[in-house]
Amino acid sequence: MLPEKPRIVWLKRYWPTLITVVLFLLTGYDIYVRNGAPPVVSRPKPDTYKCTAGPNEKCASDLWYADWRHFADIEKELHPDPKLTEAEIKQKEDEASGIRMRLLTEIPEGMQWDDKKLRFVPLAKPPVSPTQPPEVKK
Repeated sequence: MLPEKPRIVWLKRYWPTLITVVLFLLTGYDIYVRNGAPPVVSRPKPDTYKCTAGPNEKCASDLWYADWRHFADIEKELHPDPKLTEAEIKQKEDEASGIRMRLLTEIPEGMQWDDKKLRFVPLAKPPVSPTQPPEVKK
């Protein structure tokens, strides 16, 4: 068995390491306090989206649905609010415009998003008149 050395000898040998560890921990704590907990993901967390598509319908991905919900929330916030500054309104409009453009590019061809059914449905065709207008004879 090794003879036990006094703790003062251990402290004399490792004091630079102890000081470095303490400064490292203080610096990390300071960064955490100033900035808060780091975000896990920059995109909004996807809501639980359950979809059962009918014939000729398609379900959206969870990420597409989460972006659509985020877009809808921004649209609600854009209604005249006296608390928002002009710069905040402009920022929200730009964010909503970007999300809208991305969502529109991800809609399947020949489909449109139905807000009530929460899924993609075939594009509505314009109504066709069952009768033809009378011809004018000259």
